[in-house]
Amino acid sequence: MSNLKPDPDRPDKLKIRGMGCRAVVNQTRFEIARQRLEDTEGPLGGTAAALSSSEASAFTPAFRRGSGRTPTAWRTEGCRG
Repeated sequence: MSNLKPDPDRPDKLKIRGMGCRAVVNQTRFEIARQRLEDTEGPLGGTAAALSSSEASAFTPAFRRGSGRTPTAWRTEGCRG
């Protein structure tokens, strides 16, 4: 079994890039959500479930934080803009 403790003399690559683990996870989820909204026309609940969001009502504010728009507005405005 290997020793999984971080080496205190080795800098954390995420911190060097100015991102923490939570920021990377949030960014990845946002990118997946954007892709699903562009590629599918299904209900938001399906996208929320795919991202482990408990329900669409929790997904919507999180998506708005990343894009400045609701998922529905993102779709109707052409996924861009």
